[in-house]
Amino acid sequence: MSPARICGAASGPGRIGLVVALCSGLMGTPAVATTTPICEALKAEPVDVAGVRVALRTQPGALDAVCEIEWTSPQMGAVELLVGVVVFPYLVYRANRAGRTFIDKHDPLELAVMRQSLGATRALLKAGADPVVHSRGTESALERAVALDLESGSSEWSDLLLADWRGEMPTDTLTTATLDRLFFAPALESRLRSAGLPPHGEDQSGTTWLHRSMNDRPRFRGDPHLTFDAVMARGLPIGRKDGLGRTALYTAAAAENWSAYDVLIEAGARPERAGEEPQTILRPLADGEVLDRYEQTLRQLVEEGHVVADDLSTLAENLLFRRKVAYSRPLAAVGATPSEWWWESQISLGWEDRLSGALEAGFVVPGSAVSYAMRKEKWALARRLLSHSRLSPAEVRRLQRQAIWRGAPPKMKQALKRAKKRAQ
Repeated sequence: MSPARICGAASGPGRIGLVVALCSGLMGTPAVATTTPICEALKAEPVDVAGVRVALRTQPGALDAVCEIEWTSPQMGAVELLVGVVVFPYLVYRANRAGRTFIDKHDPLELAVMRQSLGATRALLKAGADPVVHSRGTESALERAVALDLESGSSEWSDLLLADWRGEMPTDTLTTATLDRLFFAPALESRLRSAGLPPHGEDQSGTTWLHRSMNDRPRFRGDPHLTFDAVMARGLPIGRKDGLGRTALYTAAAAENWSAYDVLIEAGARPERAGEEPQTILRPLADGEVLDRYEQTLRQLVEEGHVVADDLSTLAENLLFRRKVAYSRPLAAVGATPSEWWWESQISLGWEDRLSGALEAGFVVPGSAVSYAMRKEKWALARRLLSHSRLSPAEVRRLQRQAIWRGAPPKMKQALKRAKKRAQ
């Protein structure tokens, strides 16, 4: 098989970096043979199938051999240089690689599939080669086989590798880009799923086709890409969670894909199940600058009993940190407030702008925060915090004793008297 045919067969979305590297070597600098017999047979032109069989019979550990392909990165051409000047990081990257020699390492089975040698592939599989192993940091043999099948529109190579294989299929068997291409080849995807591939395009991070369809953009120009409507039409489960415990509803909110968000809600998606905790969905809603939707969801979670005020302290602190007072007000309205630690830390660090935001949002100041401001002898701040607190008579009496012991100024003592009247 000629180098041009190898490069043509190995090309395709999701393999750009490796293909450029390998084909630069095959088309430019000739591959350097190693002394490993099975690798010599696999890199022969054409592939020496008989030599592969002999090596498997006579060479101990032939299946674990490392087949090296050496190649030299070509110098930058005029067009590439022009592109590199426009895209400066690319210019630096290519200039750094130009003229350098690299070595790619492959398992024998991966190399056999790469060379599209059915005979060598069958011999290696019969000898016990694992089609899903990633021992060299490159693509597995199965991943290369799937790429060939996607290009040809068949399942010949996948069927060959999986016909007699009964092992477990790891979650990283195929890259996310390859899984997304499988969406457009349902028959091949079904064949792989029957062999143990996780369903619905689930990748190693746990995201499914439905999660990834929210971006609705191709990874590379000309690639087929997932669309939300197409994925929904396939009937995928809307409640499936990724590795972080988040459903497609959360992903839609995080991507600000509100049309998809509404469709998922109509289809029965539950906001309280969108993340690891019922209140998780509120964070992307607040980030998405959709105040009405955020307020409505917050009220729903509280009214249905999925969330209580204490669950919302962390969200309140995060919103105040980002000066999002408008999104903090609904939290204050349902009785949420930042933790006592938060109030004390803001007082200690002198971040009065955040404290002002908290007061403007309507959060009730705990008595411990007033007490802490008094201990720091920040009397003006203590009076201001006191006016936004709701204290019991017993709490006010404790603060009055503290004021006497600290030698508080008259204005502080008067403010405490007014607080006592309000408490009574």
